[in-house]
Amino acid sequence: MLEVIGISGSRNDNVLFKNLNFTLSDGQALQINAANGVGKTTLLKIIAGLLPIAAGKITTDYSALYLGHNSNLHPALSVQANLKFLHLLNSRSSSVNSQHMQLAIQNAGINKQLYTAGEELSAGQAQRVNLARLYLAQEKLWLLDEPFVNLDNNAKLILTNLLIKHLLSGGALIIASHNQIELAGVVVGNLYLEQYA
Repeated sequence: MLEVIGISGSRNDNVLFKNLNFTLSDGQALQINAANGVGKTTLLKIIAGLLPIAAGKITTDYSALYLGHNSNLHPALSVQANLKFLHLLNSRSSSVNSQHMQLAIQNAGINKQLYTAGEELSAGQAQRVNLARLYLAQEKLWLLDEPFVNLDNNAKLILTNLLIKHLLSGGALIIASHNQIELAGVVVGNLYLEQYA
């Protein structure tokens, strides 16, 4: 379970939101809705432990994976090398199952880009690398920031099915998106962030 109690978040000493409270359990999804600059990314990064909490408390027994706007690919490394490195970094594992890696690459549709350097990928191809990262993910809580951006319709369907599978298998999801997320068979809760004045 993830429990968020009275947290506040800020950026550059500007308070973005205050006194947020919510819980998330196995199989549950939450969508963060807000205008640009109100704090969606900041909130996700706080939950992921990448930014400090200005106030409040977060307790969880979930391992978390954060995927943001930027794919965080090393520009000089190939797609395959990036996937291996990021997976080992996030999972703290000492090795990558080659069958799992090949399946993730195939399902994400990046076979042809396997040896392409990160800097040579289009925005859509970089997002498909993030799809492959989700196929490899062992973390129970997925924190996704605008994951549907730059994906074509086929890739959006792949991602949607992947999210549904993750939730139905007991995973948890927090997603920031400007568009309402529809996941068949899964109830997606909504958290509305308003500009703090």
